[in-house]
Amino acid sequence: MYEHNGVGLAGPQVGVAKRIFVALETRKDEAKDDDRPPPQTIEEKRERWGVVGEHVIINPILSSFEGQAYDVEGCLSIPALYFEEVERSYSLHIRYQDANGETHERLAKGHFARVIQHETDHLDGILFLDRLTAEDKRQFMNENRQALAEMQREAKAFLKNIKEQIQPVKVA
Repeated sequence: MYEHNGVGLAGPQVGVAKRIFVALETRKDEAKDDDRPPPQTIEEKRERWGVVGEHVIINPILSSFEGQAYDVEGCLSIPALYFEEVERSYSLHIRYQDANGETHERLAKGHFARVIQHETDHLDGILFLDRLTAEDKRQFMNENRQALAEMQREAKAFLKNIKEQIQPVKVA
């Protein structure tokens, strides 16, 4: 996730068919752009992004959505492609379990609420593209057709290679 400059990653994105994701809580809402070169190490990224929490969120239940916020979104599932104005709720209530099975409830606002909504969508089989209007989605697909086709070719080649390497399990 850090390697590819992501702030969240859901189980289904890495082949884990469970309602689990990791999410970074950052001070992005307070961040200012600067002229420094992009951070390279995880430590540099944590510091520059203002990471205040790294959360493992299991079985999230979202409620009490309030406000509207529009911001740029990208996704590690379709790397290096972004859309400028994805609509999300500004704040929400989340109930979830952590990696120790403890239940938590909290209010999330701003960028962290966006990350939670984005990752929860993955658990429900939804990409941020599915949140776009039909016209915006058409525009995005037309502008990124070549990159999306290349991703599809790479995915098919990867799956073919994996298929050829799968071996039967010997059971005693």
